[in-house]
Amino acid sequence: MSDMQIFESDRFGQVRIVERNGEPWFVAKDVAACIEYDPSSVNKMCNLCRERDRVVVRAKDLTSDELSDDKNREYTLISESGLYRILAKCNLPKCEPFESWVFDEVLPSIRKTGAYSIAPKTYVEALRALANEIEQKELAEAQRDEAIRTKAWIGNRREATAMNTASQKSKECERLREQLGDAQNWKAVTAIPWLHEYFALSKGLYGAVANKLRAICIEHGLERRDIPDMKYGTVKAYPVEAINILLMRVMSNPDMLGKYRAV
Repeated sequence: MSDMQIFESDRFGQVRIVERNGEPWFVAKDVAACIEYDPSSVNKMCNLCRERDRVVVRAKDLTSDELSDDKNREYTLISESGLYRILAKCNLPKCEPFESWVFDEVLPSIRKTGAYSIAPKTYVEALRALANEIEQKELAEAQRDEAIRTKAWIGNRREATAMNTASQKSKECERLREQLGDAQNWKAVTAIPWLHEYFALSKGLYGAVANKLRAICIEHGLERRDIPDMKYGTVKAYPVEAINILLMRVMSNPDMLGKYRAV
């Protein structure tokens, strides 16, 4: 765990950030203060994000002395994606301006390496950076399963042998993911991983989601793609930044696509 960084704003006060495995994690207590969430209910605020997006650490486990003189004192940290979910669900007056400050000033100053090499200048670019980071992790975790699926596409043993190196395998997996509508940067509606968390999957839902994504692409000037499909010939694939914008809207508006919502 790296040294903590402190960011201050005249409007929001102070927020402390710790980098864990190259990713920014926010001190939950500071976030609550910045958006004026009830200070006695910080744990309730943290429960608005997924369990994997929050972690409890002790001050002694941090390399910075800024948190507390008591090295056994515990602090809850929330990840960047956890922060987005909290801000989308809290619906407090300061949530939106605080989110803008984080996007425009805080994150660009700490994104220096890896997935953070290019600081986002807009909301869409910030979502793209986050989506790319998430997709990179998903690709690494899914390569074993993709290798199994890939066998059905390989014509002979020579081609299979040629795919033994990591770079060749990665390229082939990505090509197949595109053909299956589940590529790193483009996805067909049926390949969106979070839909089942909010909706009962159905043909009607997929059509409604496609309409929402089409509108988002038009709104933000994003490209859509035609990809091969064994059943329909071709289907539309949408950029992950459009999909993540839709996710933010779904989380912040419980009435969106209400008739398809999972019970």
